[in-house]
Amino acid sequence: MNTRGVRCPKCGKKMPLVNFNASFAQILWGGWTCPKCGCEMDSWGRVVACCPKCGRAKPRFMIPGSIRQAIRGSWTCNECGCHVDGNGKPVGPLSSQPASHDCEAQSEVKVRLSGVHRVRVATEQVRVPPGVTIKVKRSRAVEHSLEINGKDSSEGSLGIGIIGSVQGSVRSAIERQRGRAYKESELVEYEVELNGSHNSSYSLSWDDIWQCGNVEIQQGTLGKTVLSIRFRESTELSVLPG
Repeated sequence: MNTRGVRCPKCGKKMPLVNFNASFAQILWGGWTCPKCGCEMDSWGRVVACCPKCGRAKPRFMIPGSIRQAIRGSWTCNECGCHVDGNGKPVGPLSSQPASHDCEAQSEVKVRLSGVHRVRVATEQVRVPPGVTIKVKRSRAVEHSLEINGKDSSEGSLGIGIIGSVQGSVRSAIERQRGRAYKESELVEYEVELNGSHNSSYSLSWDDIWQCGNVEIQQGTLGKTVLSIRFRESTELSVLPG
């Protein structure tokens, strides 16, 4: 915390010791906005980097959207989507920057499903007395979870910010391809008949059904990235003797 007086680095106006017009970020991290020239500075009087397109200040704390941004110190404006380098200059021409306020709109995604993967998750043995037929009910809640492997990126682990921003678009693309909408989770119920005249023991197994494939993410001027994905579509109960 700086208890000394601070002057605007652009016009030289002295800032008050108490900032009564502080923004939320300034309340958390300190700093001022000069009432004379509009310059935004930190608590030590240093100019805060701003977006060259819309003038929005760079967030004091942010997670890099990709390995490239983490290495180069660049960032993406949350207000207009402009990609800015570490010196406050736009990456590529301003006219090519996306104007959407929605993070998902900044990335185009194409999903390709290539196959099904079954994963055994639970098994139980049920014994039936000889000559007796019984009916058993089994149920299991399945979460329709989506997994995107950011480690497939050629740049290493892709930033969680980018993966999180395209999750909704990828789920929507999968729903369109599968022809149905998925809730976050659902309860799957089975009722099966076990005949003790045929076998005295049965194996009841739950298998999760995963749709596997890849997603192609086009990040504007940052290029194209292809990542593997898998989506848990359903769960099935299989009954086998033994």
